[in-house]
Amino acid sequence: MLKDSLSMFIVGLLTAAAIIGLVYDWPLLLCVFLLSAAVLLALFVFLHLRNLSESLEHYRIGIEAMTQGDFAVSFIPSDVPSSLLAELGQSLDALSDYLAYLLEGSQEQSLLQQAILDGLNEGVVSTDRRGRIKLETPLVRELLRGPAATAPGRGQENYLFLRGVSYNYIWGLMAKAMQQQKSIQEEINLSTGTETRSIEVYTAPLRLGDEVGALAVLRDVTLIKQLERMREDFVANVTHELKTPLTSIRGYVDLLRSTPRLPAEAEQFYEILDIEADRLQALINDLLELSEIQVGDYQRTRNESVVLYQVCDEVLGELAPLACERKVRLHLDVDPDLVIRANASRIKQLLTNLISNAVKYNKEGGDVWVDAAVERSTMTLRVRDSGIGIPPEHHARIFERFYRVSKSRSREVGGTGLGLAIVKHIAGLYGGTVRVESAPGEGSIFTVLLPM
Repeated sequence: MLKDSLSMFIVGLLTAAAIIGLVYDWPLLLCVFLLSAAVLLALFVFLHLRNLSESLEHYRIGIEAMTQGDFAVSFIPSDVPSSLLAELGQSLDALSDYLAYLLEGSQEQSLLQQAILDGLNEGVVSTDRRGRIKLETPLVRELLRGPAATAPGRGQENYLFLRGVSYNYIWGLMAKAMQQQKSIQEEINLSTGTETRSIEVYTAPLRLGDEVGALAVLRDVTLIKQLERMREDFVANVTHELKTPLTSIRGYVDLLRSTPRLPAEAEQFYEILDIEADRLQALINDLLELSEIQVGDYQRTRNESVVLYQVCDEVLGELAPLACERKVRLHLDVDPDLVIRANASRIKQLLTNLISNAVKYNKEGGDVWVDAAVERSTMTLRVRDSGIGIPPEHHARIFERFYRVSKSRSREVGGTGLGLAIVKHIAGLYGGTVRVESAPGEGSIFTVLLPM
């Protein structure tokens, strides 16, 4: 339309110029022509700017609609011919479609993520470095008996440490994880007036670009703890009940064996009864010991000073006859001045179980080495042997109760199957750990790590 108008204007201008040129002189014609050209240029610029302004306004309205979530708007005006503006409109249309696709995918991903989090049996909460909640599942509020949250990041109730004592404790663990840049796991007990709940808390630092935060996963282990206590109580009660009749059985066996002129066959039977009674007595003693350790009746003597060398030397002296019988050499390399804070009887029991195993599962003419050292506030105690070794597939379960690598070998050397389980629990009493390194035919190394 604009081109047609300009064409008609130019034709009219040239016609007028020709007529003036015939009637008047050429200077006047030049002035008229220049004046007409200026008018023509001004008209062209005005019409072009008006068209551009209308197109830009159309684009502005479309972009504003996009910011409000409406991606169905078209950026190509119906009266814009094929030009740079039309190409710009097509590009904005393509951008709008792509943003709509991304937003739809993001919303689906967000809904899926929320559905997964809501379906977990654990409570999950995430905060920034100031304690403001970024993500929270409903189970967190149920476990900690906290208030319902408003939109994340708004209101004082969405600062974790402002919600109450239990929340403040969780925030303390999360802040500690951020400060130390490592994961932390603890168990807390929360009293709700009518019951006490055990909550296992796992916290870890989070980093998303330059933003630092923390994540906490809460798991209700109340039922598990109750079942564990029931099992421990059952084992302790049964063990105590077995101890009395076993004492009577052993007494009667001793009485019968003291009978004069017993037949050889009867003597053999009584000897078998005595051996099996000893094994049952050892099993009961280990069960009682493990039960006492799990109950935690170690606090009264936990802080006594223990000279480790003296305890090691005492244990080696008691096991010397067994080692001599099996032709195993014992070696001790512990600083005589090394002192730890622990219960001497527990440490002795730990050493006895480890060293006796090293002797029993050794080869004839083998060696057992015991050494200890302190590094970075941690004592490392090692019991190493040159024995038959343990296949790698058994390492993960070697510290379980009654677990045996070789049942035939265990029956041959004796034992209750509780020795290494007791070692693990004793180490755990003092915040320590125990691990094994071994391979068949290459001996074993049991390492106990205890914080000083």
